Amino acid sequence: MITWKISFKNKINETLKEHKDKNGISKTWVAKQLNMSLQNLSALETSSNPSLITLAKVAFILEVPIESLYHIDIERIISE
Repeated sequence: MITWKISFKNKINETLKEHKDKNGISKTWVAKQLNMSLQNLSALETSSNPSLITLAKVAFILEVPIESLYHIDIERIISE
């Protein structure tokens, strides 16, 4: 039997911090671009399952590859 262990790490917060430091982008500016409140942006930064559409929007706004916003570990477990 094969089972899968998948873990998702949200890296939006890390990426936003990098861009704030490099380009002077504020969380308020990002929230406005996404049409969301600062509270919703904060929730998005810590979410364990942001939608692909939201990830795509953040990537577009920050001009980064979508892959820079998350990390996925996949482990295949084979048992008899």
